[in-house]
Amino acid sequence: MSYASTVLLWFAVAPMIAFAIEPVNKEYLLRQKVRLAITLTNEGSEPVEVSDPTCRTNLQPEFALRVPAAADEEEPKEPVVFGPNGYRPAAPVERTLMLGPGATWTGELELNGLCPLNDEGEYEIEATLALQDGKSAKAPKKTFVMKTAQPYAVHHSEGVRPFGAGLGIIVFLQGKKESASVFKAQYNESEPHNLEVRVKPMREAAGARENATDILTPWLNAAPFSDLIQWMVWREGKSVLAMNTIQKAPASVELPSKPDFLVRPPLQTAKGPVEVLALDGKALTLVVVPKRLKPVPTVGWTQELPEKPKAITAILGPEELGSVRHLAFATVDGGKVRVFHGTYSDSGLGKFESAEIAGLSGGLLPGSPLAVAATGDGVVHIAVLGRKGSSEVVLGSVQFGVPDKPEPVVAVKDVGKLEQSVTASDLNVVTFEGKLLRIDAAVQTADGETWNVTEEGKLAQVSPKRKALPPFTIVTGRDVGYLLCTDEVGAFHMQPLNR
Repeated sequence: MSYASTVLLWFAVAPMIAFAIEPVNKEYLLRQKVRLAITLTNEGSEPVEVSDPTCRTNLQPEFALRVPAAADEEEPKEPVVFGPNGYRPAAPVERTLMLGPGATWTGELELNGLCPLNDEGEYEIEATLALQDGKSAKAPKKTFVMKTAQPYAVHHSEGVRPFGAGLGIIVFLQGKKESASVFKAQYNESEPHNLEVRVKPMREAAGARENATDILTPWLNAAPFSDLIQWMVWREGKSVLAMNTIQKAPASVELPSKPDFLVRPPLQTAKGPVEVLALDGKALTLVVVPKRLKPVPTVGWTQELPEKPKAITAILGPEELGSVRHLAFATVDGGKVRVFHGTYSDSGLGKFESAEIAGLSGGLLPGSPLAVAATGDGVVHIAVLGRKGSSEVVLGSVQFGVPDKPEPVVAVKDVGKLEQSVTASDLNVVTFEGKLLRIDAAVQTADGETWNVTEEGKLAQVSPKRKALPPFTIVTGRDVGYLLCTDEVGAFHMQPLNR
């Protein structure tokens, strides 16, 4: 390599540098941040100046990465050679470090964006650091494995969307319930006009104990990143665990009994705590997680709902209307579906009102899809997906608090028939700037195909076919909703639904 691009301090005594690299983890998920720990030790008696291995404009050290060979390739691939600058232009002068006699320097270099990390399998990496007098220090070869994410529980955050574009974080439990890990990743609808959502490299946030489930992250009535701290919540048996992006380990509180599940989503105002609801039969418990760097979750109250829900959800009303906590749930009795709306506060549940949605003789679809939103005019909008008979898909909606309407306004729309049975479904009531915008609704059938309800109110098949993540989830975008799924190589992907 030419030394015209590097600046090194020359000494009469040849430098003695011990150089070592080590992947921070032995295994990574595709699109996870891959970090390489680097150690330099001056074993000589004179100070030595060397290139900073973590400076992203330096050419040194020189790394050689051997990527996994494809199944149909007989010969291994040639190593990919790169420096800390990756594909960037190198700086005219290298940034350097001065190591005194006996001194050790440690740092980390993120490999994402510097080299290809797109395939499953074992990777080999080694490195060479150029020194003075044409000498070099060589770091022994190390290996790490890239594998496809296989989450068994996923959730995402939503809030007030800047200019209508989708923005938030994805949290998921990876591995087995006996020994899972909590991961998070940011998503951003970077080009709404092209229906493009970018999912950033994921990070491992924490290890979970046995039987971890119900991974959640709060929905807000403020911009998702108006606060630098984001939150993750999950359940392990009777315990609710909460962790922010600053903490190294979660805090927990034990509930009076093991709940059926945690209500999706938790809620959080811009300046308030995270509020988590846990359902056990008809009993609803509020868990409060203070907005602190080291929070101590507490149980607020436990009260009974009027009926046992088949489906339940919650949402925050607009900030200008007092950030009312709205609660919606649905019951199914034979061929009758009834929707309930109420509120809750720090002191407990408020009053409930209800309305029956006629025409859903087959009950709710698998996944028990139920969504709620509150608009700036004080109206609460609730939507459900159900069946009429065995194959007709029906979109039902109820509006509570419509001006000049003493009774709830109920609407039912037949959106189409499906030959295959429905295995999963989801929907969102989408608002923007305090007004109702649309309802995103989609289903998945037994053959793995996805169908969504278009603006015309009819089912249309989503193409190309993707593998949806569990549970079947729609993420809100500016013009359409997106199905949270995986792409051809198993990485997270947002599949746009039909308009």
